[in-house]
Amino acid sequence: MKQRVIKSLANGRTLERRLRKAIEALDMVIVDIAKRLSSDVRLTHEQLDEHRPQRYHMTAGFMFSKNEVLGREKETDVIVRWLIDPLGDDAETPVSPNNHHVSVMSIVGHGGVGKTTLAQLVYNDPRHILQDKINSTKAFLLVLDDVWEENLHEWEKLFSVLRGINTRIKILLTTRTQSVATLVESVTGCEDQHLRLHELEENGNLQIFCQLALADLKVGSEGYAELQSIGAKIVKKLGGTPVAIKIAASQLRLRPTLEFWRRFLHGMDNFGAAVPTIMDVLKISYYRLSAELQSCFRYCSLFPKNHPFRKEELVRTWIWSGLIFPQFGKKDGELYLAQLTANLFLDRFGGENEEPAYYVMNDTMHDFATYISQGECKRLTEAADSRNVKSSVRHISIAGINNFAVVDVKQLLRLTKLRTVIIEDCGNVEEDVVYAMAEVVKNSKSLRLLECSLFKMCHLPDRLSSLTHLRHVKISML
Repeated sequence: MKQRVIKSLANGRTLERRLRKAIEALDMVIVDIAKRLSSDVRLTHEQLDEHRPQRYHMTAGFMFSKNEVLGREKETDVIVRWLIDPLGDDAETPVSPNNHHVSVMSIVGHGGVGKTTLAQLVYNDPRHILQDKINSTKAFLLVLDDVWEENLHEWEKLFSVLRGINTRIKILLTTRTQSVATLVESVTGCEDQHLRLHELEENGNLQIFCQLALADLKVGSEGYAELQSIGAKIVKKLGGTPVAIKIAASQLRLRPTLEFWRRFLHGMDNFGAAVPTIMDVLKISYYRLSAELQSCFRYCSLFPKNHPFRKEELVRTWIWSGLIFPQFGKKDGELYLAQLTANLFLDRFGGENEEPAYYVMNDTMHDFATYISQGECKRLTEAADSRNVKSSVRHISIAGINNFAVVDVKQLLRLTKLRTVIIEDCGNVEEDVVYAMAEVVKNSKSLRLLECSLFKMCHLPDRLSSLTHLRHVKISML
């Protein structure tokens, strides 16, 4: 289950400060939970540790200004009323594990429809009703964003803790699947609220599109009306998915000419479906990038979703892997990163108070990068992936190699064109698996970048000597 702190997206603080404060706050909550639990359900420190999130993910949706979010007023009011009403006259009524003081509102909708943005909008409601009510009644609001967990046992563990807290708890949950919302309802034992989020209506879509795509032009300026007319046709073809609209608008904003917009519209005529998918829209924007930008974008699929990229590290990785010529190096890499960000292929966060910015590929973009990079880049997360990877792949990353058998690793000997091998830290690995992976490295005559914490000194020296193209090695010796 991915747990995300929605408030952190709305402000501009950097990753380290936000995560540090979030972790400290969660630790305080856990301590408070332990104090509040009744004696018959009190947990040990070891049991409490089981409820700690194993990973902290930042939300990777699009940044937004409250003035730029349109068409969700009705949904916002529904959620705010649900959050406030039970915190009204009966807010001081004593609660117990039996009176259902834990309630859930599930926002359900497909990827890119605006679930995370709606949750942000509710939290930052300008009327301040929500924050005032929660603060005055000492209620507890928990936001779980982009939830996929369908393991009943995991949900029961979470709610066993929440039921022991002697205060009212509201959970705002976003998910792509109705089955998750139904499962949560069964665990809470009461009828929870479901909000099915659909595409925006055409007028709302056009407003969003014009705010973004025509932001640099004055109303009534030369060509404005013609561009607006073409934009209306583009929006109609896009359907009502906000992410698709924002992606298309960001691309068109960079080239506000009639010729470019007409070519963009003409390209949409090649869609097979009556209503294009997000992938269709992304393809148009993607294929208008230079070949170098496309390669750098595809390479990012090697890393996990929501991975925070530092500018210097990402640029160096592109150079070491052979995607950017060393003689142009840093300058070109920074330009590519800026262009990918301007086209919304990456989102930029932080950068205030002299602290470094970082970049994130949101879930939709990561899915697209994985799709478009087939045959070139591959992220392996389970043993079966080694049997399905194409022999043409040049860049691989491996997560969870401790679950691989020797026979699985030897499947990678087929990959004779490897330029990048990244093996994420995964604890203890069988010695035979380590030696098998060392043979894969030795077999990769075109290898340029090797990063892992898998090998000991005895595994590598003679194997690396034949890798004449190797530019970067990062090994944490065990």
